[in-house]
Amino acid sequence: MTEITTQFTSFQPLLETTLEEYLTHQGASLVTRKNYRMDVRQFLGWLGDALSPTERARIDTHRSLLKLITPELLESYKRDQLAHKV
Repeated sequence: MTEITTQFTSFQPLLETTLEEYLTHQGASLVTRKNYRMDVRQFLGWLGDALSPTERARIDTHRSLLKLITPELLESYKRDQLAHKV
């Protein structure tokens, strides 16, 4: 695991709580909420390995982390997951 993963763990509770509140408001089931939390954890782990050192250095808040998540980055994540049959 890279150094960035440690940075992400400080943002993870906030991201998960926000997602949980949103999904609860939307009426998502307990199983769905649990699965989404696991997806967020898996994505953050992948992101830690995918970002360049320059991009990693720019992350100092959860907002700066979220700004790095672009449609292109999500497509890269999807391709990687399909390549590894996840």
